[in-house]
Amino acid sequence: MKTVKLYEQNAYQKEFYAKIIDIIDCKIVLDQTLFFPEGGGQSCDQGTISGLPVIDVQIEEGIIYHTVKDHSLHLGETIKGIIDFDIRFSNMQNHSSEHILSGLVKRLFGFDNIGFHLGREDMTADFNGFFSREDILMLENKVNEVIFQNKKIRAFYPEDPSLLDYRSKKELNEPVRLVEIEDIDLCACCAPHVLRTGEIGQFKILKTMNMKKGTRFFIAGGKRALESAQKDYQLLVKLYHLLSANDQTLLSYVQGLLNTNKELSEKYHSLQREMLFERLKRNSCLFIDELAPHLQRELVDEHYNITHSLTAIFVGNDHRGYRFIIKGNDLSELLSLLKEKGAKGGGSKLMVQGFLDISENELKEALSSFF
Repeated sequence: MKTVKLYEQNAYQKEFYAKIIDIIDCKIVLDQTLFFPEGGGQSCDQGTISGLPVIDVQIEEGIIYHTVKDHSLHLGETIKGIIDFDIRFSNMQNHSSEHILSGLVKRLFGFDNIGFHLGREDMTADFNGFFSREDILMLENKVNEVIFQNKKIRAFYPEDPSLLDYRSKKELNEPVRLVEIEDIDLCACCAPHVLRTGEIGQFKILKTMNMKKGTRFFIAGGKRALESAQKDYQLLVKLYHLLSANDQTLLSYVQGLLNTNKELSEKYHSLQREMLFERLKRNSCLFIDELAPHLQRELVDEHYNITHSLTAIFVGNDHRGYRFIIKGNDLSELLSLLKEKGAKGGGSKLMVQGFLDISENELKEALSSFF
């Protein structure tokens, strides 16, 4: 017997009564339920059954399974179910906002939604196309315009879905439930939605990420969008106080700090280079804890080009291991020794580089006949 989906009849209902028709260990099957099961990229509802926390809700072949922990429920018992409506409404706000975005992307760019995830804390939507920064800002503005217009949203089962042009990521072999946003979108969807776009409140594109086949949008609607904006504002306020800046001067202050940091970094690397080169003059096998790979290579090259003698720099410590570059006239014997010690890497007779995970003392002892 398939479970009656009360959440399709009224997405705003918070409590219900139902009869237990099956129990499989900790999985409870009811004759009807308000709990939306995980599906369509969205996480399941949360709440309680007769006071017991529902930790998971899944659907298989039309039967909805509610997972609870230790329980003393009995077959045929009537239970009272309560869903966490804060979570339900947040999911409704977010899912409806994603439909608006996906509908606009399809209309304006012709790209399809190829992936969707609505979890406890995040929401993503994937599209099979790429967007400029201007495109992203425009889409965010247009989604919010649709929200402010307070358009109707309705969910329904059409008599003949083949007559309608709707979005769907896969072929559906069961009755098709469509969610329609007035003049914006028509999409196959099994989840609860708000009744009007104005209930979403606001929408924010948090960031985007280019992928091999398109673009992933990290997005937020409703309360999540508000919380994200508040978090960003608090961060800005802290930066204002930290830098004694305001919204007019913050960017120039940060740019100034970056420029100063770049200058200091260049001076530091220049002094470090001079100091290490002096050390190489005294000992052509050098051990150092930290050194940028390009400086390591430059120092080895410069010292060898001047002295034409065996030169090596090992960067790291006994805990992390050592990244090495060695240059000399014929390194075949030395490379064989390093390989015996577990070195990973390679090169030519004149230059070798790689990684070695042994102690500094063991390394120095192994290299004593070469330096």
